[in-house]
Amino acid sequence: MTWRSDAKTGNSSAVAIEAVLRAEGACEERIRQARRDAAAIVTTARAREEAIKRRADARISRAHVAHLRKIDAEIGRLESALNPSPDSESSADESAALAKAIATLAAELTGQADDRVV
Repeated sequence: MTWRSDAKTGNSSAVAIEAVLRAEGACEERIRQARRDAAAIVTTARAREEAIKRRADARISRAHVAHLRKIDAEIGRLESALNPSPDSESSADESAALAKAIATLAAELTGQADDRVV
């Protein structure tokens, strides 16, 4: 009877070892799958990151160009105001007003303002 009980114990041990090995194999496969899933997530995240970066760069470029246009327009407006065209009527009026202001200032600086009626 001893021999039979040893055989049963041996079979039970072999079955238990096989079960453990199968469980270990299943765990290893789950780990491999988890690594594949993680790699796919990382790849997707990097692609989204790149897309976001491209959109942000494009928006920054558009904003930069728009501001440069506004600056150029403002510079042009200021240059036009400082250098009016010689054939405009307002230019003649502005020149006359400027000449009068310069004459008045010169008279005040030289002490002749009291003698002049402006």
